[in-house]
Amino acid sequence: ENLMSKKENTTALVPYLSQYLVISGAETGGGVFDIKENLDGERPEFPTIKILHAGVEMFEMAEGEKVDSFEGIILWKGFAMMFWQRSFQESGGGSPPDCWSNDMLTPDGSIETPQYPRCGGCPQNRWGSDNKGSGKACKETRRLFLVLPGDYLPSKLIISPGNLKPTLTFFTNLANRGLDYSQVIVRFSLEKVVGKQSKIAYSGLVFEKVQVITDKGVLTALKRLRDNNLPVMRALTPEM
Repeated sequence: ENLMSKKENTTALVPYLSQYLVISGAETGGGVFDIKENLDGERPEFPTIKILHAGVEMFEMAEGEKVDSFEGIILWKGFAMMFWQRSFQESGGGSPPDCWSNDMLTPDGSIETPQYPRCGGCPQNRWGSDNKGSGKACKETRRLFLVLPGDYLPSKLIISPGNLKPTLTFFTNLANRGLDYSQVIVRFSLEKVVGKQSKIAYSGLVFEKVQVITDKGVLTALKRLRDNNLPVMRALTPEM
């Protein structure tokens, strides 16, 4: 389905937003590209943007390119909690969580042996339950699904527990100004942060509001893109 069928609706965009014309049904080749036809019957794997740590304040984009910053529009934000029986050192990473929740209220229905019926009372969700005796064994994260210039599908950025505070601050500031998060073009960058307790350096996420989107055509296209992809975005198994 074309998100905007009338070509004239795209011509009124300011030059900066022309990078995002693809979400408005931009023409490619001899006709309009139909993403639904390409992915008919498939469950898309959204491109993933990774935050690199260990003294490297950079992002690894979906195709492997490393950048120190990028810009995009936040299409949707999801909540997730994840618990692994074995530590990263034991498993080597890459395995799905043993228990998880996509609403932070109850474990996902697909889990055969949930840790507890409700996230709120779960022993793994208590401070001091991790193997260091200081944090939580069940990790709280956020997933930001982003529209990047020139892309048809949203990309996902995983927000680790250490970056929850700047994420909350950014969303709170937008709400205080009466702005929907999908109404803003955001620049994402990183800075070196040292954990207060762990004393370990990691990449801290920095949000910067670049431009507020006022064009009704683009806002309508963003809403349709979010609505079309929301069932899949909600159902994804959380990851770190």
